Amino acid sequence: MGFLSDTKKIYTTTLFSNLLFVTDITIPFYLLWGGISYAEIFILQAFYAICSFALEVPTGVVADKYGRKVSISLGMFCGAASYAVMGSYPHLAVFFIAKFLAAMGLAFISGADKALMYETVKKDKFKKSYSRMLSMVKAGYMIGSPVGSTLAALMILPSPNNLWIPVMIGIIPQAAGGLLILTVKEKQVKHRYTPYLKIVRLGLRKLMNNRPLKMIAAERVMSRTIIECSFLLFQAVYIKTGLFLGAYGFMSTAYNLTSIITLWKMDWIERKVGSPRRMLYLCVIIPGICLAALGQVPTMLLGMPLLMIMIGFSGMRFPIYEHAMNKYISNAERATIGSAIAMFNSIATAILSFIVGITMVRSLEWTMLFMGAGMVTIGLTSRITPPMLE
Repeated sequence: MGFLSDTKKIYTTTLFSNLLFVTDITIPFYLLWGGISYAEIFILQAFYAICSFALEVPTGVVADKYGRKVSISLGMFCGAASYAVMGSYPHLAVFFIAKFLAAMGLAFISGADKALMYETVKKDKFKKSYSRMLSMVKAGYMIGSPVGSTLAALMILPSPNNLWIPVMIGIIPQAAGGLLILTVKEKQVKHRYTPYLKIVRLGLRKLMNNRPLKMIAAERVMSRTIIECSFLLFQAVYIKTGLFLGAYGFMSTAYNLTSIITLWKMDWIERKVGSPRRMLYLCVIIPGICLAALGQVPTMLLGMPLLMIMIGFSGMRFPIYEHAMNKYISNAERATIGSAIAMFNSIATAILSFIVGITMVRSLEWTMLFMGAGMVTIGLTSRITPPMLE
């Protein structure tokens, strides 16, 4: 793999980890092949979030003791195992096992990927490099989503029993990424290992006693939780508007293409906007308005522009948050504190998943209006100041 720089290896691994062929057909997969209900789907999502929360700090210890790339590799192989289990047999108990493995994989990668990138590039290049790493996330969705939905549309014609095929294909890129990341030359950080309980105590103390870090992390967690919980609702909107199953992935490709363009042109957009603070404000307010409006559309001819604007703007806020938080976290603490922040995100996701599961059964429109209003409120009440973002 000598023809690839370490930075490009991280980009490629990120791409492989996000070739998720089942993401945009999750609801049809569970309903038609898995034979479970909407309520059970959201219970699975909440369980996934709870497991992610429970595993964040223990897996962060692996990254600190054995290295970021080892943690990422373990995460990729856990992801491959989760797909193997998920597509093996249509039963709720099997799906719970698959979700646990997926949560473990995410926990191994969470924090370690950003820390590895931060240690690989120069500090003044991190914001740009992290933006491009996020664009690889979107590229993975763009490739995997249309392939998955096209396969699903073809497979469902003879029988819904064939919907396991797009899931099993996802094993290949996960395993390949798990091997590739091990070839990265990681910088050695001395004295990484700290006992588990001390990590919990020191990590939370660092987060809670640092006012700027706490404020940035809180806003990041709240906005990210709403965006994450909205993705399953997109498929509910597709069903409501009568969109053909094979088009689900192409919808995802279109709005993720918008996100890739905005991430790669983020520096230019920020200069036009005038300041990082104003940029962050727009990246929270505009997606909130679009999310609220999306639930009300009668056709995807109106919904598609809203999706593209929402995802395009929302993706740009993460590099801003990460750049700001990195100023308040030392290299030795980076992966573990990142995992601690992700723990809070998992708790919030679990809570919101239960709420969405209850409200969606009653009204999809009101659920999306409620979530969009939440995003707008976060933007309007933000206490992040310009010096925090410099």
